[in-house]
Amino acid sequence: MRRWTPHARRERLLRRAQEHTGKQPFFVHLEGEPALRMAGLFDAWKGEDGELLYTYTILTTDSSPRLQW
Repeated sequence: MRRWTPHARRERLLRRAQEHTGKQPFFVHLEGEPALRMAGLFDAWKGEDGELLYTYTILTTDSSPRLQW
């Protein structure tokens, strides 16, 4: 089993995204911070036709001054 460092994994994922869509992905991060924190909600429920539906949302707010450009 091959182990990936976080940097190598991130580079691999960004390269795959660019190859798949032809668009340039961005890696948004804060210098010196191990993780960018996010909040979200998830739910699974049955629609009118009985099919199981998964819904997701990311809670947002104004960006930190450190992330603005």
